[in-house]
Amino acid sequence: MNDESARKRSSQPATKHSALTVTRIGGMNALVLLLPVPDDAPELVREGLARRNIVNTGGTCPCGAVLRLPNLAARRAGVTDLSIVHEDDCPATDENVLSAIRRWGR
Repeated sequence: MNDESARKRSSQPATKHSALTVTRIGGMNALVLLLPVPDDAPELVREGLARRNIVNTGGTCPCGAVLRLPNLAARRAGVTDLSIVHEDDCPATDENVLSAIRRWGR
């Protein structure tokens, strides 16, 4: 999957508000908050947010990152910690997307 197809897959109508979507992750229904991807944002901001939306809805980031859920026993015990590990140079890492947003000035 290339960067453009990643962005198209996660694209939602451009709004100033987050969108909720229902998806299946790990065989379970999940309500997921998607971040809007502003049309006027720099490329790294758009790409970082688009990739985060892809992974948050159960897809795979072009860098290979996926949403890791606790096993069923842990979920039944109330463990809700999720793990997503992007490659260091991926625009979707916390550090990279936040840095791009800061440079953009929003």
